[in-house]
Amino acid sequence: MRFFKSKYLLLFIICINVNVYAQHTPLLTQYMFNGLLNNPGFAGSNEVLTLSVSDRHQWIGFDGAPVTQIFTAHTPLKNENIGLGILLYRDVIGKSYDNGLYGTYTYHLKIRGGKLSLGLTGGISFKQKKLSEINTTQPGDVVFLTNTPLSVLPNLSIGAYYFCSRFFAGISTPFILTETFDKKTGKLLSVFDSRKNNFMFTGGYNYTLNKNYTIKPSFLWRINLTSGQQAEINIAVENKKIGGVGIGYRIKDAVIILLKIRINNQMFLGYSYDMSVSELSSYNYGTHEFYLTYQFRYESKTVSSRFF
Repeated sequence: MRFFKSKYLLLFIICINVNVYAQHTPLLTQYMFNGLLNNPGFAGSNEVLTLSVSDRHQWIGFDGAPVTQIFTAHTPLKNENIGLGILLYRDVIGKSYDNGLYGTYTYHLKIRGGKLSLGLTGGISFKQKKLSEINTTQPGDVVFLTNTPLSVLPNLSIGAYYFCSRFFAGISTPFILTETFDKKTGKLLSVFDSRKNNFMFTGGYNYTLNKNYTIKPSFLWRINLTSGQQAEINIAVENKKIGGVGIGYRIKDAVIILLKIRINNQMFLGYSYDMSVSELSSYNYGTHEFYLTYQFRYESKTVSSRFF
């Protein structure tokens, strides 16, 4: 069977690997600002109603490269021990489409000047491969005439998140259920396989230099018992009135540049650029990611010094 151009073939192979890695979680470089995707315990941690939008375009110049858009909203309730959140995402790799709608509940416990947030996320994902959109060099190829059936998959995530004015740390297992292919229906089904779960660990510290400047190191460590592990570290210098800049490194994958702009006391704009250092570096021009966050009722009391 003849295929489309070679770069698309390479991406197709990558997509197959991603689907075998059934617990694929959409990747965000700026996880410290929009953390609800990775850890349900993040909901309510800003202690004000917070809306965030992330837009990530990976491997620019690579046909069909991953594109991820995420919207989150989370807030504590009048009962300060409870937080709620909403997560919407769209993740596209080649012609594989994954859209999700999830809700989050957290319970906060006061511990030693901070709070421990225990979170549970539940919802559904809609997945489909739109094969008919692929341009082949052999018109009429029956394999690519129709799309795969739409699969509706329930899933859930669990996590714990501790935060205070200087420090945050989290552990989570996002999207616990994995997938299996049903030959009879041609659809995916949700199943549980602990070997394919992702375990994520995050942490960060807010070190004050003076009344205007802080240094903020952070890390994210992913572990999967089937596919291995990956870690990234970041460090940023931030001015409380203007914003900040930072650098990072995702091991064997990318060098990262971070930029955060404080529009006002409630709105923040962020940008990151990932420069590939993996074997794919010859095929792309890096990854661009933007995020926008708006926080309501900024003057409310909080244990956080707006690390995020």
